[in-house]
Amino acid sequence: KKLSDIISKELKKKTFKITIPISVIKVLAGILEWFSRGKPSILNKDKVSELIAENWYCNIEKAQQELAFQPQYNLQEGMKNTIEWYKINKWIN
Repeated sequence: KKLSDIISKELKKKTFKITIPISVIKVLAGILEWFSRGKPSILNKDKVSELIAENWYCNIEKAQQELAFQPQYNLQEGMKNTIEWYKINKWIN
């Protein structure tokens, strides 16, 4: 499952996907940076670079095989616990 699917399920929120060209996002990031005037903006050029970076896929199979690593939680359980913590601490509703 995709992380976004797990999060929307755990938050019990319906989501939809929109596709925006990277060039538009880069322009928007530049505008937001300019308007933020030195304060951190919600979207900036550095964040765009991180978002479009390749290889965001993570696989723990090698660590499991070579190091006998066994995670305490799977991704769905971990996200559920994380979301519960955020709710308890009033970071999200």
